[in-house]
Amino acid sequence: MYHLLLTCFHFLSLFFSSSSFPFTPITFPVVTPTPTVVIATPTATPTPFLSETPTMIPTATPTYSPSTEPTATPTPTEVLDTPTPTPTVFLTPTPTEEATPTPTVTPTPTVTPTPTEVSDTPTPTIEITITPTATPTPTVSLTPTPSTGSGPTATPTLTPTPTVSVTPTATPTVSLTPTPTATDTPTPTPTITKVGNDISYPQCGQTLPTGQGFGIVGVNGGIATTNNPCLSTQLLWAEQSLGTQSQAKVQLYVNTGNPGLAGQWPTNNTDPRGNTAPNPFGTCDGSVSNACAWQYGWNRAVDDVQNKFIPAAQAGAVDTIPADYPWWLDVETTNSWDSGSTDALTRNRVDLEGMVSYFQSLGITVGIYSTNFQWGTIVGDVPADSNLNGLHNWRPGASDLTGAQSNCSLDPLTTGGTVTMTQYTTNFDYDYSCL
Repeated sequence: MYHLLLTCFHFLSLFFSSSSFPFTPITFPVVTPTPTVVIATPTATPTPFLSETPTMIPTATPTYSPSTEPTATPTPTEVLDTPTPTPTVFLTPTPTEEATPTPTVTPTPTVTPTPTEVSDTPTPTIEITITPTATPTPTVSLTPTPSTGSGPTATPTLTPTPTVSVTPTATPTVSLTPTPTATDTPTPTPTITKVGNDISYPQCGQTLPTGQGFGIVGVNGGIATTNNPCLSTQLLWAEQSLGTQSQAKVQLYVNTGNPGLAGQWPTNNTDPRGNTAPNPFGTCDGSVSNACAWQYGWNRAVDDVQNKFIPAAQAGAVDTIPADYPWWLDVETTNSWDSGSTDALTRNRVDLEGMVSYFQSLGITVGIYSTNFQWGTIVGDVPADSNLNGLHNWRPGASDLTGAQSNCSLDPLTTGGTVTMTQYTTNFDYDYSCL
């Protein structure tokens, strides 16, 4: 039996060793697994947690081959003014039949002024509160200047404790933006308008126009011998005018008339201030004459300046010097005038010459307000030696601004005169400067 088994074994050995056998012996190679290094890397999801002594524990599970030696480099986390932590690295290698190499891990964190961002990890904001008595002591210079913009505002009696955010350097530096010095706000230049307004006693108590280029105020209450009860307040209104090139901001006008024996007809050459007037026509005896007509005009001008304007200007606390204002003679048929003959027109003209004489004796610039029709009806012809010649004209009669502008081209009322202003009327009287 033994020999039979031995013979079979021998036969099988010959069979497998024969070259005719179709199979090749299978060799099972020894597989050396490829080492895998897994290094824990922070992601953007967790919020970094800063503790007083942080410990970084990245976990690496490498499997090493003889030719590969991984190095795990943890990302350092800086905490200002604290010792640099040395991270502890736990490596769990997978043992193989070959020798296990020992990895060398040398983390070298670098401290720079700005924390290094790794991947998308948000950098925590570091805020350092520095008390002026601590070291280092930042020098803070604060000036108690009123602040007009962004910047520190200091109260001179308090010692502020600034909170300063600084970069993590050895010595924090406090930088303060200087407070801008407040300056006076410049007054804007108003828009210049060539349109003004004129008002008088009918506008007492009414809401007056605003934004006018200039204002003209009536001194009387409708006729030559009456007062405008609102003169002082209307002078204040005119003072608020914006101003117009070549026109006085405040101007005045007076009612005129020549009533003959009616009214305050003079009987001598003494004016309302008790002074003797320089009457070029001789002595007034109270008759309807050129001498009394001239004296009547002089007396009305004295009364307008001395008894009406100056007291009202004093009450309104405005300029009381008569020559600082242009004065206009309002010559209209609605007032009382001598009529019926050429001599009557002469007396009317002489009356106006008496008014002009007094105004010019004070250095006042005088003008005439009238239409061509009314002027011709009241005055008639004006001789070459009359002081009415050469006076400025203020011409009414237009119903709108366009008409007023057109009237600037009208012929003057007297020889040598100039149309410097025109008027148009809507709800108020508006005046257009032709200059």
